[in-house]
Amino acid sequence: LEDLLMPISEAIASRYTAFKSYMDQPQFSALVPQLLGYTLFEWPVSRQLVFIEDTYQCSVRELEALFSMPAPVKPNLRESLVDSSRGNTVDVLINGLPFTHAVLSETALPPSQKVTFERFLLYNFHLHPAARRAILRTGKVPRTLFFRTLDGSEETIVSWRLVKAASTPEVNDPTHGLKRQDITDKEYAALASRLIGCREQSADTSRARRDSQSLAFESSAANAGRFLDAALAHLSRDMESCRAISLSTWPAELREKVQSDSAFRACLEAAETLGAGQARQLLPRLGRIDGKQLAMGRVVELLSGRARLAAGDFKGGEPQVLRGLRAAPCAIGAWMDLGQAYFRTYQPVLAWLCFDAAREAAPRDCARLEPSTKLEADLLKRRPEFLE
Repeated sequence: LEDLLMPISEAIASRYTAFKSYMDQPQFSALVPQLLGYTLFEWPVSRQLVFIEDTYQCSVRELEALFSMPAPVKPNLRESLVDSSRGNTVDVLINGLPFTHAVLSETALPPSQKVTFERFLLYNFHLHPAARRAILRTGKVPRTLFFRTLDGSEETIVSWRLVKAASTPEVNDPTHGLKRQDITDKEYAALASRLIGCREQSADTSRARRDSQSLAFESSAANAGRFLDAALAHLSRDMESCRAISLSTWPAELREKVQSDSAFRACLEAAETLGAGQARQLLPRLGRIDGKQLAMGRVVELLSGRARLAAGDFKGGEPQVLRGLRAAPCAIGAWMDLGQAYFRTYQPVLAWLCFDAAREAAPRDCARLEPSTKLEADLLKRRPEFLE
């Protein structure tokens, strides 16, 4: 991850040739009062483009605000960061421009909610770390919050209005009513859809209903003599729990019918965490299973995808796992395998989204979450600024 993020540091310090954009500052200042007071919207400010080629120096402070994290390099001496907060407002200016403006409400922020509210600010707003700290120091929840981002020649201005959702601050949910969208890139539409499915199906009522439906299908398939389908339904439920997969806990009749079935044995082995050598040996056996003839064929595809990821075939394994997660949206091991695969291919944001999905689906003490816990501990030790 350190190697992956180094280009960001280099980009901050680099110079590049670009078309510079300018806008009439007084006109923009007149817009600010109109922006504040709306519930939530994004206002991409149109600016008059002056098509002259010039050498443009990246602003470290502006990039720190864009990424909401401190840069590992020092800003240019000509850059400025000014906290002019006073009274009931928080104001942070970068290079002379207002980058954060918050008007505080009368709602006090309980100490027990401080960490949660900081995460809310971190994940929903592009705030410079100094601006985020300034808001938290007030000990109050903002009533309105304005922020600006500059990304090369693109400027975005956003204003939020935060509404008190309950009479007690402890149970206020600042994200209530907001649609969560982790990924907007259409290239990752399948992953975004599976993440939504995992969150929806992780709720206790949804999981109980799905487990009941799975048990009914298992019984029906077994009565019809489709024992592999019945076994895959049971295996799917085991993969969505944190229990060790053991045939000794299965119904005796189903266990006797499938324990000598070569196709089922391949699926059972693939449901465990695999080494690269094991995965390569297992793939031909999984490939001989005709999933199209099975009602639970998606589970076979999920297991084949996990084996491909373990064998180092990210390109082939990723789409198989994503398709298979339709049948088992809360399969903890599959989310962990996918997260580690994204991490190894230098896509840490996607990796942590997958780890978060696994956490939502699993109990907190689930041993299957250990790889992500170790990665986070190592990253916190080596580069704590990335997790500020």
